[in-house]
Amino acid sequence: MVSSIIDTMSHRRFETYLKAAGYDHKRAINLYIWNAKIGSSFHILIQAVEISLRNQINHALIAEFGQNWWNEDRFKTIIDRKQASDLDAVITRINRKKLALETD
Repeated sequence: MVSSIIDTMSHRRFETYLKAAGYDHKRAINLYIWNAKIGSSFHILIQAVEISLRNQINHALIAEFGQNWWNEDRFKTIIDRKQASDLDAVITRINRKKLALETD
């Protein structure tokens, strides 16, 4: 079973845990599991920060360019071609689904 876990995560990644565990395979697996649990405990916090940041950016864009900032020519002058292309793709996808284009 230990070799299956190691093969799944890759030997190179497992080496980090193996070194930290003094080359004890069982301790290294437990360390990996502990690290995964620690990482998952931050997921809700990271999600909350991401949503909060997105909302604050939206508020700033509304304050500067208006409620439908994505349609404003002045906004479009500050983004590059790739960002404009991404924005167009998102708007097209939303319109195809006949959804309301809103920032909520």
